[in-house]
Amino acid sequence: MKKAIRKVTYKLKPSVSQEESLINLFVHHHQLYNWALRDRIETSWFNIASSHVYITVNNK
Repeated sequence: MKKAIRKVTYKLKPSVSQEESLINLFVHHHQLYNWALRDRIETSWFNIASSHVYITVNNK
């Protein structure tokens, strides 16, 4: 006879202080993510604007 294997998931409710800490961590993480994303966008636009690309067309 095979062993019965059951997956058990426990859902624990955090305390009020733990919940506040998790929310603060979540907010802080998203602020850092948004700042880094904004920095990447601004840096890429700056690099595009400051690069000097000349397109020449050969008319024969």
